[in-house]
Amino acid sequence: GGVSQQRLGNPLPQQQPWQADHEPAASGLLRMWHELDHDQRLAALQAPNVLGGSAAWRPGQCEPAVAVLDALATQRHALLVMPCGAGKSWVLQGAATAARLCCLVVTPTVASRSQWLLSDATGRGAVTADTAAAVAHHRNRIGLRDWARLARRLSNTEGLLVVGTPEDVTSSDVATALRSAVGTAFAMAAVDEAHLWLSWPAFRPKMTNALAVIAGMGVPVVALTGTLPPPMVPELCHALGLDDGRLVDTTRQECTRTDVVVRVQVLANMDQRRGAWLAAACAHMGVNRGGGGGCDGGQGPKRVAVVYVPTIAAVA
Repeated sequence: GGVSQQRLGNPLPQQQPWQADHEPAASGLLRMWHELDHDQRLAALQAPNVLGGSAAWRPGQCEPAVAVLDALATQRHALLVMPCGAGKSWVLQGAATAARLCCLVVTPTVASRSQWLLSDATGRGAVTADTAAAVAHHRNRIGLRDWARLARRLSNTEGLLVVGTPEDVTSSDVATALRSAVGTAFAMAAVDEAHLWLSWPAFRPKMTNALAVIAGMGVPVVALTGTLPPPMVPELCHALGLDDGRLVDTTRQECTRTDVVVRVQVLANMDQRRGAWLAAACAHMGVNRGGGGGCDGGQGPKRVAVVYVPTIAAVA
């Protein structure tokens, strides 16, 4: 189904020193995971109501969710590479919900944090003690600072995503709550927009500090990123401390979102690249390409275009 898996090293140690008295209980699904073959694992994730309510997998999402759970069941980290619009966040949410795991999600921007919390009607920074039980009951998403404030009131955190920025993770109140939750609340962690950890820590040290906090939790980590050139996979895994992880690559899959166009072109030089992305952007936005090399007013519908282009001319 366009999903490739590759082992990048050895599994995590079975137990961290500080976990001697506490170990997150594996969910029923993960406890029996090794007894199921691949088709049975797919069927388990696609069973009615496994995701709760009317939620359902989109095409191309269940396979990578199985691959993520394959890694978690063997206490391995995972690097999930999925193109823009394929549903990285839902794959993680679906895997956590199906396996009834509580997951800490660290995302580097306020905008992406808002996107993670968008599907949770009660988790936009306005969660109160009155809504905490409802958040846990519906296995929704909650902001990290709200979780830290309400952690003792959340009796059921199965399938809950706790979302925050590096600054949230490293704040004193959250750090205290995380230390109290070691070995009991979180069974996994996730690093969103993982490619940004290759360069941003140089001017934003909290990102490095956040990785140290995650490492101290001693749980498997799933890193999420868009299309990543294969030669850069080891570099990213090393930057995140996931050298012993499993690569899950779905970039050969077709995008199922109608508002996102994914196309890969291999071009010989930077001039061809500039021309290609400009033509694609103008066509998508319904405007004409101007004679001066830009886009003029045109008469077509106006739409927003986000175009990803290489920032590295060549990779040895």
